[in-house]
Amino acid sequence: SWGYSNLTFVAAGELIPAITDTSWADFVAAHFTRPLGMTRTTTTTAGLDAQPNVARPHTLVGGSVRAVPYRPLDSAAPAAAFNSSVHD
Repeated sequence: SWGYSNLTFVAAGELIPAITDTSWADFVAAHFTRPLGMTRTTTTTAGLDAQPNVARPHTLVGGSVRAVPYRPLDSAAPAAAFNSSVHD
């Protein structure tokens, strides 16, 4: 059988600061997003509410679709907090 777990991505992300003495987010920015010119890519959900033209999470509430807050995923960032645009 096969199983999927985000825990391995979180564990892999913990190797970055342990080996480089740099946070995972700073490492990704320095080695990937900045060199590639990815100006609309983030490694946190913080601040997305204030950004224009971004996808927003929605759910069904009382029979109608409503926007809901982003989940704070920073503690599992290597597995779940990479946000990017179509352009990037």
